[in-house]
Amino acid sequence: MSIPVPASDVEAMDMYRTGLSYLAAADPTAMAAQAQAEFLQAFEQGDAMSTAARAQILVAFTASQGYSADADYSPTSWLIHRTRVTKGAARGHLGWARRAVTHPDVLKALAEGTVVSESMARTICQWTDKLPEACRPAADDPDRRRPGRRSPGRPRRPGRGDLRPVPHGPRRPARPGF
Repeated sequence: MSIPVPASDVEAMDMYRTGLSYLAAADPTAMAAQAQAEFLQAFEQGDAMSTAARAQILVAFTASQGYSADADYSPTSWLIHRTRVTKGAARGHLGWARRAVTHPDVLKALAEGTVVSESMARTICQWTDKLPEACRPAADDPDRRRPGRRSPGRPRRPGRGDLRPVPHGPRRPARPGF
């Protein structure tokens, strides 16, 4: 079955809402366990993709100060009052807008929907934020995290199945007191 490509961003949003409305009304108890598992995986992919889309739109909305047209003093305030989310959710959305700027490779991986989940992407960003700024782009590279994918010219690291026993030399005697 082929799904038509939306002709505009408005049509895409309508298709998104229609699909979610249909799935929310579906009876999951009538589905086989395999179908339920596939839906749960698809929801994670959708969450990752919607996080990337929301972050990109929120970056542009914040940069243009779109919130001020509604007499709100900040994007957090606008999100709370206009989208009816909690302060924590608004700050979480703005956190992704900041990450969209500082971690563009992670955002691209989220937008693909199949590379990394939203929660893992957040963890990757938290880890790489601790690195020196010059090291972050390489650490954020999603290809480094996908099995079987590596940059050209990089040697292959042994995986779990490639481990072989390493011969040990003579053991040193334990030091007293330890």
